[in-house]
Amino acid sequence: MSKIFISLPMHGKTDMRIEQDIATATLFITTHLDPEAEIITGHMPCDLSGSYSKNQLRVRCLGRSIGIMATCDAVFFCPGWEHANGCEVEHMIAYKYSLPAYHLCDFAGGIDQWELAAETAAKK
Repeated sequence: MSKIFISLPMHGKTDMRIEQDIATATLFITTHLDPEAEIITGHMPCDLSGSYSKNQLRVRCLGRSIGIMATCDAVFFCPGWEHANGCEVEHMIAYKYSLPAYHLCDFAGGIDQWELAAETAAKK
């Protein structure tokens, strides 16, 4: 069983929307990539204590996420990753350190399959 990290844009999204995106990605991964995959995300509350700027807090959360990503066998990049700073950094790290990276364009009918997974996950 492989451990697959989900990299997804989170800025400006509610926790509920992030959880929906994680459910969609999980369904997509287990349907099209590895039915036995252990899904790992960096989505969890960050320690926001201390006198840090907004950007410092984002870097702290990204650092923790990268630490989690480092324990995985591969990374799946959700739609919109290329427009999210944290996802871009995770993508660069995956590339530079030869961690397998998967994108919707790697799969036939990727965006259509993503939308189908989103509809299915929403019904659960």
